[in-house]
Amino acid sequence: MVCVVEDRCQGRCAMCGIWRRRNRATMDVQSFAAVVSDPFVGPELRYLNLTGGEPLLHPELPRYADVLAQYCPALSEVAISISGLDPARCAKVLPAFRDALPKHVALHLAVSLDGIGGSHDRVRGIAGAFDRTCATLDFCRSLAVHHTNIRVGINCTVSRLNVAEVPRVAAFAEEHDIGLTITLAAANALYLGNTESQHEFIAKDSDRLALLEMLKDLAADSRVALTGRHYLRMLCAMLRGKPRSSTCIFQSRGIFLDADGGLYACGTAADLQYGCDADGNLRELLLGRRAEQVRASLRARYCPTCPSNSYYGLADDVWLDVLREKRRTC
Repeated sequence: MVCVVEDRCQGRCAMCGIWRRRNRATMDVQSFAAVVSDPFVGPELRYLNLTGGEPLLHPELPRYADVLAQYCPALSEVAISISGLDPARCAKVLPAFRDALPKHVALHLAVSLDGIGGSHDRVRGIAGAFDRTCATLDFCRSLAVHHTNIRVGINCTVSRLNVAEVPRVAAFAEEHDIGLTITLAAANALYLGNTESQHEFIAKDSDRLALLEMLKDLAADSRVALTGRHYLRMLCAMLRGKPRSSTCIFQSRGIFLDADGGLYACGTAADLQYGCDADGNLRELLLGRRAEQVRASLRARYCPTCPSNSYYGLADDVWLDVLREKRRTC
């Protein structure tokens, strides 16, 4: 499940429209609890991404961990997507969240880094963004030293503004021994509030060719997780003009829970809503005949051109299940 807990953010990122939205939503903890306390959802939930906006701006984020401890016994990992722009907020919120989360549940802190120095500042639209992000990474890594079951990663979103920066970000991640995830910027009206297509984000052939060569090198690096290398090979094929080849958790089992309580097949598909958490009977809402039609539309209309990392590497046990399921149905 991906859950948008907070639709506010301090950033002014060029590839994102969240900060331009006028009516920004904050999900109340009770709405989240109403979903995960359902006997069809909570006991089956294994992976959760808390995102935004900036989820750390939520005034009660540690209470989400309390809800998970109460209703989600099978949960194996929680990922929090962090802009990195507010290290003081990280220091205030993250230790309390980790303490409230059951010890057996892994916590993945995914910090955004789109360039080095002023390049990151330009992409994020905030002066001093790089220094703040470095401070955030330092804190997250220190937290991982003193708390069990925490891993820290970097997510780099590639657009025309930072294609040349990707090797520098990869070198930074290697130097600091931090895992790296790469995502191509793309249109996503529901999740990110933008409308620009993937090809407009990386328009120049020279940029795409440079990115392709760098991704090919990363995809051959044995230090990158197997699921990550699989994803990078798929990105290379897509940059050559081929359709997406990989399955995705949202094609069969994923849930995107928006801050207003809307339940969607995927964060990329604003017109494919299952319903609202207030509608009741989540089993029918998510598994009924209409839900199957929604997922069929997702696979036909959105999946072939989707460049999302689809949470590769964040919960490898879930991904192995998805891959096995594909083999059984092929």
